[in-house]
Amino acid sequence: MKLITEDIVDDLSDRYKGRLEPGEEQIEAILGGLEYLNSGNAKLYHVIGGYAERIRFLCIGHGSPYATSISKFVYRQDASIEEMAKMIAFTISWVAEDIDASVGGKPQVLIVKNENPSVETLEDDIIEEMEGKAKETKSNLKSIFGL
Repeated sequence: MKLITEDIVDDLSDRYKGRLEPGEEQIEAILGGLEYLNSGNAKLYHVIGGYAERIRFLCIGHGSPYATSISKFVYRQDASIEEMAKMIAFTISWVAEDIDASVGGKPQVLIVKNENPSVETLEDDIIEEMEGKAKETKSNLKSIFGL
């Protein structure tokens, strides 16, 4: 799958490079799944320019500069998959609409666990909780800074 995804992303980058903004000449993607499709450890790759590199953490897309800044403060290498899924939902909620109008809607967070071929979706009630926490945190920033 990794090789196929590399080829697809490379072909799409070539096809659309004339339509992309300067500095965004390549299409990128995140690929996640099990090492042997139905078994093995969960793997995550950043695919850009026909090459996939293994990653542990990365924000891509239009809101990525904002999301990366926030994520660097909440990311923990020792966090469980469930904790990381919550952090992702919080970060997307933080960036959505107020900070970047092109990022919006309810976050969709998928979870792939080692040796489990089923993809889980973070539950709506947890996503709503993280949306509330992001909104509450943003509204408290002035008081945090003593303003």
